[in-house]
Amino acid sequence: MSSKLLGAESDFFANMVVKAMQNVKKTNKYGQVKCNVKAVHLLKTHGMSSKESTLVNGYAIEATRSS
Repeated sequence: MSSKLLGAESDFFANMVVKAMQNVKKTNKYGQVKCNVKAVHLLKTHGMSSKESTLVNGYAIEATRSS
């Protein structure tokens, strides 16, 4: 991963990306493995450290309260 912001944590995020792709991979009847990249979404929140990022299996809903 070549990012100035995430360069120091590239191993951390690379492992997270691999796990996310493994969660959405499908094998067709010919034995070909396909990964639907569009099935993986990022939710960004402000004020947290990049090392506090987590991979959520299933659905994650970011709910905020507005006034």
